[in-house]
Amino acid sequence: MEGGISMLEHRAQHGFDGGFNGGFNGGFNGGFNGEKGVSLVELVFVVAISLVLSAVAIINIASSLKVASADSAAQLVQQDMRMARQAAISNRLVYMLTFSAPNSIIMQQQVATLVTVNGVQVAGYQYNAVSTDSIPSTVSFQILSGAPIDQDGFGSGTLAIDFNGSNTIYFQPDGAGRDANQKLCNGVVYTGISGDMTSARTVTVWGSTGQIKLYKLYSNATTGYYWQ
Repeated sequence: MEGGISMLEHRAQHGFDGGFNGGFNGGFNGGFNGEKGVSLVELVFVVAISLVLSAVAIINIASSLKVASADSAAQLVQQDMRMARQAAISNRLVYMLTFSAPNSIIMQQQVATLVTVNGVQVAGYQYNAVSTDSIPSTVSFQILSGAPIDQDGFGSGTLAIDFNGSNTIYFQPDGAGRDANQKLCNGVVYTGISGDMTSARTVTVWGSTGQIKLYKLYSNATTGYYWQ
C-alpha cells in the first residue's frame, strides 16, 4: 500500500510539474514570440517626427541667439556710456568714447597738460587709454534699411554713430555730453544684424543731462516699425 501510494504520488507530482511547466513555458514563449515587432513604416514615421522637432528647436535656438546678441551689443554701448560719464564725474576729468565701425568702442581719459609746439609750450591734452570693447561680431553699428529715425530724434537718420556728426562724445565732469568743439551733444548709436529688423537697437544720450536710453525696434500692422 505504501508502495502504491508512493507510486501514485510520484505520478501525480510528475504529471503536475510537467503540465504546469509545459503550459507555462509554452504559453509564455508562445505569447512572447507572438508579439509583433516595430514595422519599417512606423520606424520611418518616428524618425521623421524627431527630425521635424529637431529642426524647429534649431530654428528657435538660432532666433534666440540673434536676439541675445542684439541685446548684448546695445547694452554694452549703454554700459560704456554710463561708465565714461560716471568716471568723468568721479575723477573730475573729461572721458571720451569713440565708436568705430563695425563694432569697436574705445574709452580714453583726457588730461590737460603742456605740450611743446615749435619750441614753445602751449596748453594741450594727453589721452590715456582706459578700455577697448567690441560688441558681438554678428552685430555692427548700422542703420537697417526701413528703420525709422531714433525715438528721441537726436540723429540725422543717415549716420549709425552721430554725435553732432562725429563718432566721439566727450563726457564732462558735470555729467554733460559734448562734442570736440565743446558744444552740447545729443547723440545716438544704432546697432543691428544685417537683414534682421528685429535686431535693431538705438542708444541715445542727452547732452545737457547725460541721460542715456536704450530702445528696441518693434512693428505692428497699423503703425509699422517704431522704437520703444
